[in-house]
Amino acid sequence: MSSTSIPERWRTLALAEFIDRPEMLANSLRSAGVPFGQLAPPLWRLKPGPAAIATLFESGQGASGWPLGYLLAIDASRLESTLEKALALHPIASSQSPGVVQIPELGALFFAFPNDRHLRALKLVVDRDKLKRLLSDLPGLEGRRVRGRKTALSPVRYKPERRFLMRAELEHVGPASDDPRRESLFLRFFTDDRGARIDRILRNLGGGSGPHAPAPYGTILDGQLQVEGALPGEPATAALVADRLDPDSVARLLMALRGADALALEPILTATLLRETTTMLDMLGGAGVASAGEIDGTEARLLAIAPDGIGGRFVHGDLHLGQCLLSQEHLQIIDFERSGRGDPSQDLGNLLATLQAWRLGEPSLSPKILAFEERLLATCMREGLTRESLPFFRARALLELATLPIRRLKPEWPSLARALFLAAQASLP
Repeated sequence: MSSTSIPERWRTLALAEFIDRPEMLANSLRSAGVPFGQLAPPLWRLKPGPAAIATLFESGQGASGWPLGYLLAIDASRLESTLEKALALHPIASSQSPGVVQIPELGALFFAFPNDRHLRALKLVVDRDKLKRLLSDLPGLEGRRVRGRKTALSPVRYKPERRFLMRAELEHVGPASDDPRRESLFLRFFTDDRGARIDRILRNLGGGSGPHAPAPYGTILDGQLQVEGALPGEPATAALVADRLDPDSVARLLMALRGADALALEPILTATLLRETTTMLDMLGGAGVASAGEIDGTEARLLAIAPDGIGGRFVHGDLHLGQCLLSQEHLQIIDFERSGRGDPSQDLGNLLATLQAWRLGEPSLSPKILAFEERLLATCMREGLTRESLPFFRARALLELATLPIRRLKPEWPSLARALFLAAQASLP
């Protein structure tokens, strides 16, 4: 990929000239006093604005390894003020660089891991003693003491300025210190208190007839860090490919979600969904995926069929097979970050859209996925799980999926984003 493969709106960023040139990135960092060696190709994320984030890893490490940090590229007029605000947060130096460094050649700021503009609690990752003490106070550990030296931490996913997911193989002991136990937990770092909301959802699901979900262990730092048990099981995507996933089990999961208690959940407002959709369409237009007429027409058609009012059912909010694990007994579900009270067709629409996107992205698997998708939809129709609002939610989900290859600068983003945009249009009445 070359800089000309970057969408037009983002080519004004100086960092765009370094796309897929990790050796040049490393040289620029070294010139600014950040002495890294070889870098792996960075993980890109384009933001509206325009702005861009590039997450950096050492050469030979994948995205699941410990990141070196991230580059934030923004308009030159905002660099100095952003740097001042970042330095006011008292960044901590890493073993290889200062906490925050301006890289003039890139028109960017470098944040050494675990410094992050918005994920303030992330600094706990390098303070094992403090993290150990805080984990020992979790309600889910019932007063047991975490053994820091015998606890292994490994990163799972880092989305700078959004969230960080880490797995902990935790050893803890009781008051007598003679009954050590090991548990696999996930630690989720957020920019705000949404961890507390997720913890409440998991506690509510654990006591009722809702879907099988992780065990809640509690939250730390006013909900910025949420801890839950790791679920055993096979990824549902792999199970589908191996013909081990029954569409009926997915339909039962949808029914369990609809039956879960939603009274205490925040409402998912149609107006909010439409504002988010406008942002998606703006990104698709800014990337040249669709003409202004196509963008305006699609927005008008969505608005014409948008559901009225607020539904009263439990909505996962980000349901796809990647959020599901198949155990011997049942299908389990994770990641309730976007859950709320709304129209349950949102979950089915999102699930069908992600299956369609999977087909478009992996043509060799398309017949198998399409057969599963059709059987699932037939079951949902037979069980009364479809509603008039389904086309709205399916089209909206396809538009969001169309922005992802652009945001992540996948080499095939122009064709894939266009195909998903057309699929969204085709799903509208």
